[in-house]
Amino acid sequence: MATITVVTIEPLGYSHARAFDEIRILLYHSLLDLGHEVALRTNAFLEDSINIILGAHLLKPADVQSIPFASIVFNTEQLSGEFTTWASQIVELASRWPVWDYSNANLKFLREQVPGKPAGHFVRFRLGYHRGLEKIDRGVNRTNDFLFFGSMTPLRERILGAIRLSEGLRVQAFFGVYGWTRDGLLSRCAAALNIHSHSSRILEWPRIIHLVANRIPCISLLHPSTFVEDRQLDYVLPCDEEDPTSQLETYFGQPELLNQHADAAWERFRLEDQALFTQQALDQTYGSEALPPTSRSLPRWSPVGRDDPVDARWYLHTYQWTYSDPRDCSTFHHQEGCFRQYHPNPSFFHCFKKPLSLRASEISSLPVVAQTDQVASLRCAAVLHFHTPTKARQFFADFGCHLVGKADFFVTTSEALVASVLLSLAQDYGITTMDVRVLPNIGRDIPSKYIVFNEELQVYDLCLFSHGKESDGQWFHDQNLMLAGSSTRVDAIKQMFADQPDLGLIFPDYPSSLLWLIGWGNMRSIVDTLLSPLGCDTSTVDILEYPAGGFFWARPAALLILHSLGLTLDSLPGEPLPPDNSLLHALERMPCLSCEMMGFRWEKIARDGASTYVSPAS
Repeated sequence: MATITVVTIEPLGYSHARAFDEIRILLYHSLLDLGHEVALRTNAFLEDSINIILGAHLLKPADVQSIPFASIVFNTEQLSGEFTTWASQIVELASRWPVWDYSNANLKFLREQVPGKPAGHFVRFRLGYHRGLEKIDRGVNRTNDFLFFGSMTPLRERILGAIRLSEGLRVQAFFGVYGWTRDGLLSRCAAALNIHSHSSRILEWPRIIHLVANRIPCISLLHPSTFVEDRQLDYVLPCDEEDPTSQLETYFGQPELLNQHADAAWERFRLEDQALFTQQALDQTYGSEALPPTSRSLPRWSPVGRDDPVDARWYLHTYQWTYSDPRDCSTFHHQEGCFRQYHPNPSFFHCFKKPLSLRASEISSLPVVAQTDQVASLRCAAVLHFHTPTKARQFFADFGCHLVGKADFFVTTSEALVASVLLSLAQDYGITTMDVRVLPNIGRDIPSKYIVFNEELQVYDLCLFSHGKESDGQWFHDQNLMLAGSSTRVDAIKQMFADQPDLGLIFPDYPSSLLWLIGWGNMRSIVDTLLSPLGCDTSTVDILEYPAGGFFWARPAALLILHSLGLTLDSLPGEPLPPDNSLLHALERMPCLSCEMMGFRWEKIARDGASTYVSPAS
């Protein structure tokens, strides 16, 4: 097993580093599947690790000197044809470090520019399939628009100009649009266009894999000189670059053809195993003896209440979106007969799973709601906090709409304007129950969770806790997408709670770049002060996990410890909030502790590509 760091070079203010997202996802997940220890970093190398560098052409000359010896330059740029400054930089780097590239055309160019290197110095890295790429739910309200994403080179301007002359086509072009914004547009389009950027005309496979993995029809404009390899043309609908209009008009009028091709392409693409391709690249660069493959085979398990053993591989295949274990803590829980409980510390788990559930229920008069087995009978609430009307509108447009008719709404805000907007939204969406409280600007989302609505929430079986993460729009969308991104997602989560009475809490897995922040920090002493009256000693909890950011689904009964702390608005720190080491940060770390103390399990939802989020502080 090796330690490997995927490093993304992102100059200050350069948003286009997000173009590396899909390759970073493939590297990260496939290396984990192969058994390696993997980290994601931005603008930071690790000396005791193999560093795979994305965007190395963006490095300043002075920064090149800091690249560790054990590094690999992963080139994503088209090198032949126009010999640009970036190409010159890649050539310089290739003279010192091994290069992985998605195209043999680029590798041919590099071998000519940097002759005499051994066979493992220039390696073709095939880009294939991993379920981590799948993150788009194709919307039912689709338009007939064709979408194009990319910069406007002279070649693209000429082609798009010719296409726009057709009155029978609607084409929209976007530049600098990435992440959830791009994916939201793709979910509703008829098809995406792939157009060559330069005269080198290498099929832009890194852009296409995202479309194919998410069943987005891809129409690729091809030239007789277009460089393709493997089975790449099987995954796109071809169109003549020299005369694209007539063929595009034909596709425009056949949405069923587009969707059928996308589904068939996805079925084929799933056979292109990225872990196999990644292992082949590692073997060619370092030799098979240096980085041996590691088996991550899963044992068979027997869940509580069932006599027949269930194959864990079948379970993961069927419920992929619910599985995540970045800390590889599942071995202990397999042995304990608890397949998907991720707390790694056995002494804490055994000490508090049952004994404190009785003691904690005795310290409060709040009732523990009896759970039912039918999803339809689950009473659900959405507990929210918004500081601005913009975030409130965004939440209901993208996520709250999937909760209408399935949950009652309880909302706090510090602005009267936001309260009026919320009540207007309730009318717009036909929400019959919305309780809005205007509070002083104290505590952010904590009062809504653990102070204001404590009594009201006890009549509910299940609650979604969310808020308008003002400091980070990407995180706001990623977390809410995983918890309430579609009606299907909401129903699936409710079904899990209905089927598993011991399941107390579900929250999104962490953005990979934030894993180094997950833990106690400086908050252990504050948590101990809060929990010591309950007889809880956290000294055995080495690795603390929690719903980072405060986004999660939970049974109110699982949060009884937090509801019993006697918190008031006066006990919370005022604004501006310190960056760390406050009562709010300590409370953020306590839901999983409360859940286990009350005798419930907790689980994490695997990130649907949201691991591409990069913290500005990283």
